[in-house]
Amino acid sequence: MKHAADDLDILFFSRGRGKGHAVPDLTVLAELRRLRPGVKVLFASYAAGAEVFAAAGERLVRLELPENNPFVDTMVLAAHTIRQYPARLVVSHEELAALPAAKVEHLPTAFLSHWFPPQLDLSVRALHYADEVLFMERQGLFLEPEEVRGRVRYLGPVLKHFRYRPEDRGRARRELGFAPDECVVLMLPGNPSEEMAPTCDLVLNAFDRLERSSKRLLWLAGRDRENVARQAGTRANVQVMDVDWQLDRLMVASDVALTKATYNIGRELSVLGIPSIALSYGQNFIDDLFARTFPNNTFLWARETDAAALTGHIEAALRQGLGAPDPAALEGAGAVAVAGCLAARLQELAPNPVPLSAARAMFEPEAAHAAERLN
Repeated sequence: MKHAADDLDILFFSRGRGKGHAVPDLTVLAELRRLRPGVKVLFASYAAGAEVFAAAGERLVRLELPENNPFVDTMVLAAHTIRQYPARLVVSHEELAALPAAKVEHLPTAFLSHWFPPQLDLSVRALHYADEVLFMERQGLFLEPEEVRGRVRYLGPVLKHFRYRPEDRGRARRELGFAPDECVVLMLPGNPSEEMAPTCDLVLNAFDRLERSSKRLLWLAGRDRENVARQAGTRANVQVMDVDWQLDRLMVASDVALTKATYNIGRELSVLGIPSIALSYGQNFIDDLFARTFPNNTFLWARETDAAALTGHIEAALRQGLGAPDPAALEGAGAVAVAGCLAARLQELAPNPVPLSAARAMFEPEAAHAAERLN
């Protein structure tokens, strides 16, 4: 195999289920480009993740995989892709199958994740082939698998770049046309569809019960837009939207947010200090674990919650009010830390290699400072 040492720096596998992997990966890339201008990165993804990279105009290999991708099929496609596009470094964001595929070609690897699979999970063995794990959350939430012990660096959450922050709340509400005294409830269902995790009747009926003279429900419904709009009917104070690329503006303009317990949305709301309520169907135990730990969030089992109870939780969240934001996370400290580690690794793998300790001295002071602020 010819190693394209002067061509591709990183072949970046990003899990395609939902947008929650691609969005932070783009944030990391932006910081990496600041540290290493001209760095050459090729993404490999599928389903919703591939659409995010394509919309951003990034170089992309579309893997022919479904959203719920089988491990073996992914490993075979990853191996073909790695052989076709050799790079200095293979990075995998929670795409475990890419790690053994890279090692077949004797390529260095870095694994990005905010969780670890259980030790009994058959896929956990793939972590043995990660040279380094960049953990994008705080330490102590998960037991380190034996396969990666001693190779994990805890760097804090990596979120998208926030254009609107808590101090921009007034501006955001004016831009969106919200009245000063209007109570705004934001529904952010994330990846689970209404077919898989129905919440429409529950949320609409709970909102109807909310006693406010001026109120508005904003529902970012995505592919469920027609279905949700049909059930919302003629309610003048319910606005159903497909997508809004300025999601942080909607968040900071809202008084309370409802979610289906998806990790990225819940973490962003907690960082911004927006009180939230997670309606879970128990379909993702990792997301449920985090939803139970987020500040200002109330975790509920959707099947066991009725409209009256949900209205009570919304009222409680409104009385609680806005929480304290997380300045370090808002400033992108996690992305800076991850990018610093990748830049140092690339420097060590350059044609004229620099020892990793020296490379880290070049690129990681800012990253180390960012990680320290997060811990």
